[in-house]
Amino acid sequence: ARAGAVAGLLEELPRLPGAREGESLTPYFHASASAEDARKEIGFFFPQISADVLPPNPAARDFVSAKLKATLIPALTELAKVKPQNPTQWLADYLLAHNPNKPKQVPGPSM
Repeated sequence: ARAGAVAGLLEELPRLPGAREGESLTPYFHASASAEDARKEIGFFFPQISADVLPPNPAARDFVSAKLKATLIPALTELAKVKPQNPTQWLADYLLAHNPNKPKQVPGPSM
């Protein structure tokens, strides 16, 4: 945990893509005050997930950079622009449509 991380995050939110002038995005985000608080909150909100298996910061950062960033950044940017009625469904549909690991479909033989 970094001292002042939550306050720093909240200061950055109004500058996120899709934010309108004077619009606060803080109701859409949550940041735990410490790593211990995060473990407790994950356990409360997501009891099926073990917070103990979360990778340490460098491993998580590397994983996100290598595997998620290229897909999530454009998806979240577009989500902020579109502001759909059901953002969870919209994001799920977007990620399915833009899945970089989607198997290529090979056309079958013509009959």
